[in-house]
Amino acid sequence: MASSASWYKNAEDKATRVEVDWISDSSAGTVSQVSPWPVFGQLMRITTVPSATAQPDDSYDFTIDDDVGVDLAFGTLANRDESDTETVYPSVTTSSTNTDYPSAVAGRITITGENIGNSLEGKIVMFFV
Repeated sequence: MASSASWYKNAEDKATRVEVDWISDSSAGTVSQVSPWPVFGQLMRITTVPSATAQPDDSYDFTIDDDVGVDLAFGTLANRDESDTETVYPSVTTSSTNTDYPSAVAGRITITGENIGNSLEGKIVMFFV
């Protein structure tokens, strides 16, 4: 069976919370899902939450790509823990000014997961401003 995902969006004031409940493919152990609507803003925080009953394999990986294939998480979602909730604050730091630049997005996003294991579950929570 192919991977699946349920997408939820909650926009309050200037922040948008996007949650994705995912289930990995039953034979490949992967996830590849596109958001049902466009997302706008800067990605400030990402939390991965493994299922308590169908835990993914240890060191599973995710990317969150924009519509041209840029990983908005800058590789920070590699090697996720199978049992712990983990949070990252993805940004690019320039060496000359030490300034952080969060990822900007204006369009649909794609979550892609690998090394998850077959038919396993979890959640990704993203905050955009």
